[in-house]
Amino acid sequence: MRHGETSTMTGCRSILYFTNSTLWGGAELHICGLLRKLSRTLFQPYLICDPMLYERFVESSPEDVEITPLAFSSPTHIAAAGRFARLLLRGKF
Repeated sequence: MRHGETSTMTGCRSILYFTNSTLWGGAELHICGLLRKLSRTLFQPYLICDPMLYERFVESSPEDVEITPLAFSSPTHIAAAGRFARLLLRGKF
């Protein structure tokens, strides 16, 4: 399924949340709140976060959210940028 397309199996659109923060704070709590309240009949949520916060997001997010750890704290992280681009191009999100 390509970004923004509707799955024919579920009728849901993919939505990707991304944070490159390495600290847990208000924005991360807000993301978890959005993930909890997001309509599963309309959307399938995904999250990409820094590996330092991966376990915290797993504990704080609904079980159906697919969470991918990715260290991308600087635009100079070329390998992470390439991995992020591959995830997007595969149409997973």
